[in-house]
Amino acid sequence: MPHEIVIDPVKLTKETIQKIEQVASMDGTIEEMCSYADISTQTYYNWMASFPKWKDRLERLRQKPVLKARSSVIRNLDDPDLALRYLERKKKDEFSTKQEIGIYKEEKIEKQLDDAQRAIEQASQIAAGLIQGRSATIDFVDESGKNSPDDSVAGKAAEHSDTANTDR
Repeated sequence: MPHEIVIDPVKLTKETIQKIEQVASMDGTIEEMCSYADISTQTYYNWMASFPKWKDRLERLRQKPVLKARSSVIRNLDDPDLALRYLERKKKDEFSTKQEIGIYKEEKIEKQLDDAQRAIEQASQIAAGLIQGRSATIDFVDESGKNSPDDSVAGKAAEHSDTANTDR
């Protein structure tokens, strides 16, 4: 006959409750509560399932340090450095020293990459043409997608070529 392992259940004592609540009131983790009370995490979870009101109490106890810290900050807002740090966090749009960067939508990024690739290809063609002594034309396109006739590279390249020849 196989041996059955029987584990004695840990009794919920007043001392264990006090230890768990003491760590909870310091916003300790479940692992810290269990370690201090010398119980397993499984025992803790079993107790929380059996005593939901106690679980709620522990959650409230864990909020006490946060409320105490918040109260301390508010009481000490006469300190300009503390007041500024508070505003930097609560009113980021007005007081933050960090600049938040928005994220572009994927389509917008793809369009920008396509535009940049076209510009690189056109610049390569112009450079090759100028090296061979030909004038090159390229129409610049503004944000609306319309050509900007005044920005033709042909005229500028020709002007540059004429200037370069007269300087010699």
